[in-house]
Parts: sequence; C-alpha cells; structure tokens
Amino acid sequence: MSDGVSRVLNDVDISINKEEIVGVVGESGSGKSMLASALLDAVPEPGKTKGDITYYPPDGREPVNVLEQSTNELNRFRWEEVAMVFQGRCLRSIPQ
Repeated sequence: MSDGVSRVLNDVDISINKEEIVGVVGESGSGKSMLASALLDAVPEPGKTKGDITYYPPDGREPVNVLEQSTNELNRFRWEEVAMVFQGRCLRSIPQ
C-alpha cells in the first residue's frame, strides 16, 4: 500500500480447458470472488484488471480477448458464453 495500490490478486495464472468445470475454494477474503470477477472483466470500481484473459469459443470462432471488449460485447459474452454461480444463502421455504 506504500504506493497507494492494493493488489488483491497478483501473478495469477490459470488455464481452463474446454468442457472443464472449475470450482474455486478458499477461506473468506482469500480472493475467490475477485478472481471470478476478473475472469469476466467485472471487477467493481475502483478496481482494475490487467493482463491477458483469452476465451476460446467452443465452436472454433476467433479467440476473444475479454479485456478488449466493449460494454455491449462484454454483456453478450457474460450472457451467452460463460456462467458464474455465486455462493448463496439458503432461502426460507415459502409456505404451501
């Protein structure tokens, strides 16, 4: 923090293969949600994502550099290409 910057994740290197499902496990505050948000270029302000995030569509289309997408392209990518399931709390049953 001496330079006014807090690095939540640093030097992360991950490859996820086609049809592979990845679960991220760790202690509270370890950066799981930040990692998932970074993969989707969805880090909340004032955070920034740097580096390379390349998505290879399963149908053989050109690879997508996630960090170079426009807002509309990112929205489409997040809706049509990838999915993220957040940890949730159990909801109370609704009486029948």
